[in-house]
Amino acid sequence: MVEHYSVDKEGAKDEDKDKDEEPVVKPSISKVIEALEILKLHELCQEEGLITKLRFYEAAERDLRSSAIQNKAQGTLDSFFKSS
Repeated sequence: MVEHYSVDKEGAKDEDKDKDEEPVVKPSISKVIEALEILKLHELCQEEGLITKLRFYEAAERDLRSSAIQNKAQGTLDSFFKSS
């Protein structure tokens, strides 16, 4: 990740490295929610866990869950009962 944002001394991006890198894959919402849960657990385990950080993580998780629900397509009842 550091290489992605690194620049050479002249300030120009190293284009040779960019050509060899794979494109960034967007993680699924469930993976991001799982990562937020790990962050919340980490913050709870700290001696001086900050409530503001926990609230931020919880708000982000709520937003992600909400967008996941909004992105789901509503199907018909017939498709629910069809066996795969």
